[in-house]
Amino acid sequence: MSTEDGSIPEDDPRLRMVRSPRIHLISESQLLSEVKQIYAGLVMVEAKCVEVDGKQAALAKAMEQEGLSLPKLTNEQWQALIALHRTLLYEHYDFFLASQHPSASASLRGLAAKYGMATRMWRHGIHSFLELLRHRLPHSMEHMLTFIYLAYSIMALLYETVPAFEKIWIECLGDLGRYRMAIEDDDVEDRGVWTSVARSWYSKAADKKPSVGRLYHHIAILARPNVLQQLFFYCKSLTVSIPFAFARQSILFLFQSVSSNNLPASHTQLVNVCFVKLHAIWFTCINFNHFDGVLNEYVSLLDLHISEVGEKWTVQGCLVAVCSIAALYQYNTRESKLRQAWKEGRTVVKEEEADEVPAQIPGQGTGSECDNFLPPLPREANSEHATTLLAPASSKGKENTEEYKASVTASNRDEALDASSCVPWKYAIKMGFKIFNLVLQRIDDNHILPHVHSWLAFLYHIKDSIPAIRLLENDLPWDSLVTLLNSLIKSEPASSSHMDSSLNFATPTFPRGQNRPLPEDWTLRGLEWTENYLPQGWIEDAKVDDEERLLELPSFVALRKQRILWLAYKLAEAGDWLTYDTASMRFSVHPAVLERIR
Repeated sequence: MSTEDGSIPEDDPRLRMVRSPRIHLISESQLLSEVKQIYAGLVMVEAKCVEVDGKQAALAKAMEQEGLSLPKLTNEQWQALIALHRTLLYEHYDFFLASQHPSASASLRGLAAKYGMATRMWRHGIHSFLELLRHRLPHSMEHMLTFIYLAYSIMALLYETVPAFEKIWIECLGDLGRYRMAIEDDDVEDRGVWTSVARSWYSKAADKKPSVGRLYHHIAILARPNVLQQLFFYCKSLTVSIPFAFARQSILFLFQSVSSNNLPASHTQLVNVCFVKLHAIWFTCINFNHFDGVLNEYVSLLDLHISEVGEKWTVQGCLVAVCSIAALYQYNTRESKLRQAWKEGRTVVKEEEADEVPAQIPGQGTGSECDNFLPPLPREANSEHATTLLAPASSKGKENTEEYKASVTASNRDEALDASSCVPWKYAIKMGFKIFNLVLQRIDDNHILPHVHSWLAFLYHIKDSIPAIRLLENDLPWDSLVTLLNSLIKSEPASSSHMDSSLNFATPTFPRGQNRPLPEDWTLRGLEWTENYLPQGWIEDAKVDDEERLLELPSFVALRKQRILWLAYKLAEAGDWLTYDTASMRFSVHPAVLERIR
């Protein structure tokens, strides 16, 4: 009740302060006991999952060898299996929440990493069961959908609540999205949605780990039917700092598809298919007698194609350059002449600190009571998260690809017994530099600059090894390159003095422009030959939305010119390939390289 003036009396019950609820803090010992109890139950369920999945996998293998079909499981059996694996996922979730509790000590928090809990959760709780379900399609479709949605929701929850393992959760979510996409045959729209979901997660994972080739391999699978993007991501998965060797098998699916001529016949697709065929010949060592004809056809189509697609070639041109450079590296094989030459003659050697104490993994050897209170570390706990390549959608596709693989193997064995004929490096040089030379002829076409930028970034890396650049210098189109460089200088008014002017390239520092990466910077990051080009944090610190990364802004033209001229200037400073006259502001081919070419 209020007083006459409308105020509330001081003794009114509504003014009494409500006591806050008593907070019961959990102690370290209580957390340890909770984690130990959860882990004991988890191990029991995990062992049961391993046993059941192992028996089913062995049965499937035996039946396949005998040519028999697998016996169908009843709905009750499927529900029991899903309940078993759901229990394991819940146990893992509880373990992560307890071990990553805000009150947990550093050693307790490190237990999940030490015991490889995230990897074990994926391997035994999700992946093995998904493979069991996949091998029993289409009868297991409904149950597979149920389990995928269950696993996806738990992974999404872990992504939100346990950020310490964010990189693993992101990749797992991508894998689950790819499984969901792969089993969708009826609804094209749903398949497209899940393709976009999986690609989004893998792209996010690549942002976190740009040097891991496995992620680009997965993105390549999702890039169908864009054959140029597929080829690019497969090449990138093989030429980043941590290459993914399995991509050598997966890329054969792409080569088989272009050789079957079952792709749409649009002009753009025709040009890109022609380019992929060049790589198919070079990669598989088959039909080298057709190489020159395919190359001439591609070059004849390319000039008109660049004119037709216009700004789109700012993206495509960079992809073409990266693929051509991957071919020069022989797709990162052990026999790569360029890699061997670069290692032999590199002038920039990373210092190895032999006496450096290795970094301590959280929770290992900390001397705390947490170190040994759980059972011994399982053998597979430290394995890296990775999934097997999803099988082709149909048995026919699998048979065709296996037949193609067999033909590749037979050709390599019978027609190319010695290494020099199996990997004739001259074809990669001819392909890369003939395309590069054609692009350089397009003076005043700003759409070709990302392609040129990519090649200059590669030469910026190769310049640190005399033997490596000597392998290339006889075939590099030096005259065409110099002509283009000088045309870039002429295109900028001499009176222009602002910092973003392309004329401000004769500096020791990397041209940053507006501190926003160029679209091709996102494409080039992670590649081994760009590690010393892009500054530390250049990509990571950029606040650019995913949708805007490849957006071409008007300001990028001047910055791209500046970058190209800066790279050429650094190449001129480093050796006897180019010269730059500051008075006339002109590049020219160094007399020494002309003499060596003669």
